[in-house]
Amino acid sequence: MALPSTIAGPAHGSSHAKARQGAASGRGRGPLAAAAFIVLTVGALAVAAFHIVEQRALIEPALPFLRRVLLLGASLVSFLGWGRALLRQVLGPGSAALSPEERCVFEIGAGAWITMLFVLGAGTLGCLSPAAAWTFLSLPLLWLLLPLVRRDARDGSRTEIRVDLFVLGLVLVGAMTFAASQTPAISQDALVYHLAAPQRFLEDGAIRYIPGNFYTAFPFNMEMLFTLGLLLDGEELAKSYHWLCWIGSVAAVALLSTRLAGRSGLGFQRLGSGACAGAIFGTIPTAALIAGWAYVDLAVVFYTTMSVLALVLAHEAREGRSEGRIVTAPDTDATALSDRRALILASIFAGAAAGTKYTAGLQGLLLLAFVIVRGARRGEPLPRIIASLAIVSLVVGIGVGPWLLKNTIENGNPFFPFAFGIFGGKDWDSHRAAVLALSLAEWGGTREGLEWLRLPWDVTVGGRFFSIERFDGVIGWAFLGAFPWIVLGAASRVGRRVAFFTIAYALAWVMTTHQVRFLLPALALAAALLGAGVARFPEGLARTTVRAVLAIAVFSNVLLVAIHFAAHRPLGVVLGQESRESFLEREVPGGDWAVFEHIAKQLPPDARVFFASCGSPGFLCKRDYYADAYFENFMLERFLEESDGPDELRATFAREGFTHVLFRGANVFDPSERRSGIPFEEQLELAELLNRYGTLEIERRGTLLYRLEREPR
Repeated sequence: MALPSTIAGPAHGSSHAKARQGAASGRGRGPLAAAAFIVLTVGALAVAAFHIVEQRALIEPALPFLRRVLLLGASLVSFLGWGRALLRQVLGPGSAALSPEERCVFEIGAGAWITMLFVLGAGTLGCLSPAAAWTFLSLPLLWLLLPLVRRDARDGSRTEIRVDLFVLGLVLVGAMTFAASQTPAISQDALVYHLAAPQRFLEDGAIRYIPGNFYTAFPFNMEMLFTLGLLLDGEELAKSYHWLCWIGSVAAVALLSTRLAGRSGLGFQRLGSGACAGAIFGTIPTAALIAGWAYVDLAVVFYTTMSVLALVLAHEAREGRSEGRIVTAPDTDATALSDRRALILASIFAGAAAGTKYTAGLQGLLLLAFVIVRGARRGEPLPRIIASLAIVSLVVGIGVGPWLLKNTIENGNPFFPFAFGIFGGKDWDSHRAAVLALSLAEWGGTREGLEWLRLPWDVTVGGRFFSIERFDGVIGWAFLGAFPWIVLGAASRVGRRVAFFTIAYALAWVMTTHQVRFLLPALALAAALLGAGVARFPEGLARTTVRAVLAIAVFSNVLLVAIHFAAHRPLGVVLGQESRESFLEREVPGGDWAVFEHIAKQLPPDARVFFASCGSPGFLCKRDYYADAYFENFMLERFLEESDGPDELRATFAREGFTHVLFRGANVFDPSERRSGIPFEEQLELAELLNRYGTLEIERRGTLLYRLEREPR
């Protein structure tokens, strides 16, 4: 659905001739026009400078936000440069098979992955420093600026883009989520490990093993970008890198949908299926919610979708299609994206995804299955199939291999903490492995028999944020309501290939943990199919009606996002009108920000805090600490079991170097033992320790910080 106002001019026509005529007439005016242009430009800049100086009292609080915007832009340019250098080697002349938009998104994604590998390498070598980071980010400017200097204006064409309701929905959600990304970190997993681990890496100057936090054994590609953000500016820049993944995911879904609809790029039919698909995915309330958090799920969506898009491009190249400005041809054509190059490209992004999250390793396995099935259907010789399998395994291994190797060295288990029954693991046991597996299975509730048939309805209608029983998320009603159009989008041969990946991700979600954010890769591909299905409707009342229904679905999602945005009121702290402390006081989970502020301002630099059950928000703790990030009372239970009385327990804490103990009272002192898991007799022993050796430093909303004295009080 489109409004009639046109933003950009005509796409084709006699623009080349007009440009030549304009250039010829311009040469006649020469020096006078140039002088006038210089005077007007300098005058405008002078007025702007005086205005900024006069309004500096209003502008100054927002300067940190403006600085972060510039840093984010610089990072984006750096990603583009590094990605262009890599894909130039991977694609060769086959890059002509990509639209300009596709090349740009592929290059940015590849460049971000190279940056992740750089931070990993620097961290492994103990070279994490601002100087190294700035040098790495600046290098791409050398090969980005040179082509700009040499480029002429032979192609004066522009793409027609009109104001579109789907684009409007994306702009609104993008603005709200970007504002959320510029606030101090408050999301639980970010405080526990997504940002807490990078902060520890920077404190140590290197990537180190972190005892007690098994989350840090996960593949950490995205956390490498968070490390870069913390190193350059702080947590807000780190969070904005995940917001960029939201942008990339929307673009990837839109590009995939346009390809499935038989087009290329984004500028056809008033943005057509691309805008529709991108908006359907980008406004999913859960996707919008986590876009402003330092999470990794949207990076998984971005890389898996781009991997599938690479396979679609290879299919089109083989079919010998030619659409618009895109050159596609059989493998023998020098400008075509050959099967082999497309497979390498798909494997690069599959490896980047696998190195971001264990569950995203499914993309690499699906690529292997795709190679086998495709080879069998084409009757390819066995050596060629084996060679393709080797390429996929090698390239994917580059993306995930460093993390598996790190786990093997540190824990003796490449998939730690999972697969404990096969590989074992350091500081782990079978009991905790079983409890972890059971807890992951609790999300979304339990089902038996025919209850599984109701799962699509339940997750669509019954989803709730922050609810274990309600899937911990909301997806909106578009996917279930428009399911026939998703099927229609999968009607073509290439659509069936995308449907294969969609179904595989959906089944993987059914068989693992039922959290909505784990379903996002399947929803992204389904959105691309949905957009392609809508594009298959003939122009007229049918297509207009379908797009109107989907626009209603999009703005239903936008309303939910806006309600959440209004509830958290981020603009004040973003623009400097609310203090950071005030924002954290009202937003930190558990409401105990004052305790962590006390730790940062009042505890001596050599203090070491022992975390019992308190949610383990280690990122907020600006002193050395130990936390078991999942089994929070596990180490405390062990200390109590091994100690005979409060004096010996105090000696145990001293031997480990702990000077303070932090916990939530209701999660430790619990006579029923259900919440704490600590036997009541041992709870009494801990109480005696605190009465004899402890001094309460601060208490807020049930969170207590005790200082452990050397001698009994």
